[in-house]
Amino acid sequence: MAYRSSPSASRAPLIPGQTRAWEDLRKEARKLEGELDVKLAAYNKLCSGFEANYRLKSDSSALGADQLAATKAAEIEELLQRLSDANDEMGSLIGGISGDSRSHTLARHRDILQEYTLEFRRLNSTLGAAKDRAALLAG
Repeated sequence: MAYRSSPSASRAPLIPGQTRAWEDLRKEARKLEGELDVKLAAYNKLCSGFEANYRLKSDSSALGADQLAATKAAEIEELLQRLSDANDEMGSLIGGISGDSRSHTLARHRDILQEYTLEFRRLNSTLGAAKDRAALLAG
């Protein structure tokens, strides 16, 4: 019976500078995920009430609501890009090694990024539909 080598024997250990870089990137990713969570919740609230607010307000207020939505969307897009960059940097540090706790951590960060990206796209779609309905009802 052949024994498999232990996972620690197959992975390349990080040198101290890389360990610090990994921890810094992991902390940055967690910070960005927290910020995205808060901003997506606020964007969700804005999107869900957009149609009612849009119909009740004057043209200048509606324009302000559009600008607010665009600003929030731009902030979220920037955070998503920064999180993607942090994930890519973490991936380059571990160099494609699988089966190690760092690769599982990175996989989880990538899953979170994907969830946030899908949620953002869903909210943008909802907002677009609400704008279209409001425009049709306004005449």
